[in-house]
Amino acid sequence: MNLSFWGLVVYLALFFFRPAERYQSLIPLRLALVVPIITLILVFLSRKFRIPKSSEAILFILFFFFSLSSVLISPYFNESLEILPELYKPITLFFLIIMVLDDEKSIKRFVWIILIFTIFDNLGTFIAHREGLLPYRLGSFYGGIGGDPNEYGLHMLMVLPLTIILMKNESSIAKKAFLVFSFFSYSYFFTRTLSRGAMIASAIVFFQLLILQRKNLKYLVLMIALLAFLFYKTPGSFWERMDTITANEEVADGSIRARLIAIEDGKEMIKQSPIFGVGIGAFRMARARLGKFERVDVEHVAHNTYLEIATETGLVNLFIYIAIAFAVIKGSRDSEKFFVNGEYSYLKGISQGLRIGFIAFLFSGFFLSQQYYRFFYIFSGILTSIKILRYEMVKAKV
Repeated sequence: MNLSFWGLVVYLALFFFRPAERYQSLIPLRLALVVPIITLILVFLSRKFRIPKSSEAILFILFFFFSLSSVLISPYFNESLEILPELYKPITLFFLIIMVLDDEKSIKRFVWIILIFTIFDNLGTFIAHREGLLPYRLGSFYGGIGGDPNEYGLHMLMVLPLTIILMKNESSIAKKAFLVFSFFSYSYFFTRTLSRGAMIASAIVFFQLLILQRKNLKYLVLMIALLAFLFYKTPGSFWERMDTITANEEVADGSIRARLIAIEDGKEMIKQSPIFGVGIGAFRMARARLGKFERVDVEHVAHNTYLEIATETGLVNLFIYIAIAFAVIKGSRDSEKFFVNGEYSYLKGISQGLRIGFIAFLFSGFFLSQQYYRFFYIFSGILTSIKILRYEMVKAKV
């Protein structure tokens, strides 16, 4: 692996573990700015620099342009400007991924590093929870990817399919054992987040896995057994929390009624600012100023990714976001059809696992506000890298 790859890994570690929050001496170093710049320089020095030509890259540039425009004209400029790094950092990560991961070996290693980082995250979170440092709804102890319970639930859910699919493709006994351990670890922490949106999206994961292996009886039995395990290990407090989804909106954050009201308020905001929205991160402030609606629950987010993108950065940006999602999914499906022989079965498995988690995330967007969620950009980057690699292999054959 070249130095640019390890620069990318360090940047990923900053997203996972956020060391500056625990070691204040790191704050002046501005690692989140310095590391990607150094990584980009290393890409140049490796003489492998290329600006990948892909629809996803163009769409992400457009997405950032409209998001930045929403900040510049927002009546909540200062507040939106503070939120802007939550967007440009993961977009930077996306572009570094597609520039650095340019072969099968680097893609495989990067995916394994994600799985290993997640286990380290689980370990730190488990210890902190045992010491009473975390609330009953678990979020990442490190506060990085999965910093709140909903994000943490999605984190576990999105990497879970990789452990299942790669078990079939992995020949190493040690790695198979790690994947089995990872599956149970991710499942345990997933159920402890008590995330309703993530739990609903988990049905999409298992449905896709069943469709993928519908002709494999052993696999179907395994899926049913794993699903039974998940339900068995789900604490009773989760089902109690699920009951609040139908509660009165005045006492239950995220109830069905509260979400419907948020949609009504969002439609009003879209009418007022349809092109550029009210500004990144300004949904709650703009909603509180709506004189037409007298709502109690205006301090919470919309619990809807697509609604918040439309209201905060405009309808055009919502269409761009959806176009990114479709481009990533189509690219991964085409890659899986291309990598049909045994030589590339592992790469095909990675694509399948990432795609299943990616689609589950998109589904969860109807229940959770996660427009800046890091794994959307990370998974998009890896799947786009696989697509670009496929293009290059096709060119080489011509």
